[in-house]
Order: sequence, then C-alpha cells, then structure tokens
Amino acid sequence: MQGEIFRTYPSSFDYALLLQGGTSARCSYITRHYATQPTIVNEARAYLIRCYTELEWYYDAEEVVSRMKRDTITPRVRKIANLSEANLLLRQERFDEALPYLQRAVKDASSNLQKARLYFLLGQIMQHQGKKAEAFKAYQSCIRKNP
Repeated sequence: MQGEIFRTYPSSFDYALLLQGGTSARCSYITRHYATQPTIVNEARAYLIRCYTELEWYYDAEEVVSRMKRDTITPRVRKIANLSEANLLLRQERFDEALPYLQRAVKDASSNLQKARLYFLLGQIMQHQGKKAEAFKAYQSCIRKNP
C-alpha cells in the first residue's frame, strides 16, 4: 500500500477535479490515519501542499512545508515535494526562492515533456531576473526536450 495512494492521479494534475473531489480533506485524513508511517504521511503532505496552493491557502501550504522539512523524506517523495514547493513559491511570485526547487525538479523529471515545461519556467524566471544568457540556455534545453 505504501506509495500507492496517489498513483491513480496522473503526474500532470487536473486540479479542478482533484479539488472538487475533496483531495485536501483526504490528504489531511491520511496524515492523521497513517501517522506512524512517515513515507505515506510525507507523500500526502506533498500533495496537500499542491491542494492548498491551488486553493490559495498559502499560509497553510507553508505550514505543511515546514512540517515536511522536519522529517526524513524518501527520494521519490522529495521529487513530488520539489514540484509542490516550486509551484507554491511561483504562485506567490517568489521567483528567487523557487529557482532551486525547479532546478532539482528538472533533474528528477522522468519525461521529456515535463522537463521541457520546467526548463521553460526556468527560462522565464531567469529572463525576469535579467539573466539573459542563462534564460537562453534554459529555452534551448526546453526546445531540445520537446521540439
């Protein structure tokens, strides 16, 4: 059962369906019900960050992030958490802080399509910061991953 909780959802979330289905409530329930199993709890927390971010409950999402940082996290859950934290910071327009999470997420991404999307976001952030050469490299990587 461990790690199987959210495998039914695709990696590119349809947030409207997830939120409509009460995913944030399910994630909260899982964190309480499986409190003795940290891997399951942290996976649920990573998805809870995504839910709270989409609901624009940023304070709650940051509270979950701080709880996750106290625990040891498996590499698979860390991949999910990197994307969730990057999304949270981007939605708050905290671009400088989101950059390291995006860079880690690019390294961890499994599909070329996801890597292309993340490289594009990196390019946009670097362009916004005035780092034109680095933005250009990120855009080139984006095109290479998804021509």
